[in-house]
Amino acid sequence: MYLVAIIDWYSRYIVGYADSNTMQSDFIVRAVKEAIRAHGKPKVINSDQGSQFTSNDYINCIKSYENIKISMDGKGRAKDNTRTERLFRSYKWERLYKEDLS
Repeated sequence: MYLVAIIDWYSRYIVGYADSNTMQSDFIVRAVKEAIRAHGKPKVINSDQGSQFTSNDYINCIKSYENIKISMDGKGRAKDNTRTERLFRSYKWERLYKEDLS
């Protein structure tokens, strides 16, 4: 399972999320569109350099909303996005590691 979360860095509120069984970019685009629809257009959207975030689908989605700056973390730099990494760590411990998935 793959999970994306769109987090407001000021409030730390999750403004959008989606999950998928594949690493296709469509679930990322879906999360971005839902976050913008529900909470408005951000000035900057930051991500890592994963293939979903460098895909044409994702880049074109962001560019379709005028004046959103695309920001990407340094390659292999999880510390650049600590809030999101912390969310995923908590999610794994709360949901995945405590459940019997067999």
